[in-house]
Amino acid sequence: MSDSKAIEARVESLCLAERYDEATAVLLRGFGAEILGVLVAMGRDDAQAADAYSLFCERLWRGMPKFRFESSCRTWAYTIAKRSLFDLLRRQRVAPDRPWSDSALPDVVQAAASSTAPHVRTTYKRELHAVRETLSPEDQLLLVLRIDKDLPWNDVARVLAEQDTPSTEDIQRACIALRKRFSRAKKRLADALRAQRALERSKA
Repeated sequence: MSDSKAIEARVESLCLAERYDEATAVLLRGFGAEILGVLVAMGRDDAQAADAYSLFCERLWRGMPKFRFESSCRTWAYTIAKRSLFDLLRRQRVAPDRPWSDSALPDVVQAAASSTAPHVRTTYKRELHAVRETLSPEDQLLLVLRIDKDLPWNDVARVLAEQDTPSTEDIQRACIALRKRFSRAKKRLADALRAQRALERSKA
């Protein structure tokens, strides 16, 4: 069994036993680093990424008892992270009500969340940093999920869906549209990179 499948199985087992705090901690230890990495790459700065991650941790913990495993835990976590970041980008919220560093979150969840952040902030490479302003936040996330995180198209469609539980037909239609959007976003990114390199050469 792969590490990812083992994490998924452990989270589901803990949820079935109604041990939701431990399930949240397992999920954060398993997938928190990669999710924070995406937030760091997409946020305007490290402070915003930290706020988004704090909000993500809180929402993940609060939502765990309601999760019905209709998608993978990883996909569900990315969906929560996306909404947390986009809420901040749209200025609907500026910070979570209670940052996990000193909130009412259980100790086991706080430990998993706080141990993730420092490591990733110093090691994650911002692949899209140089040209990220040329793409919308949605297109940035689409490229990161598909290229960097290698999520299947169905999972990408679920993460980017507006509704909580999209139907199979909605997912199929979204996959077709996302593939076309993905191709356009890659082209815009490639064009921006070429333009940036040309500008750098002209200054040399």
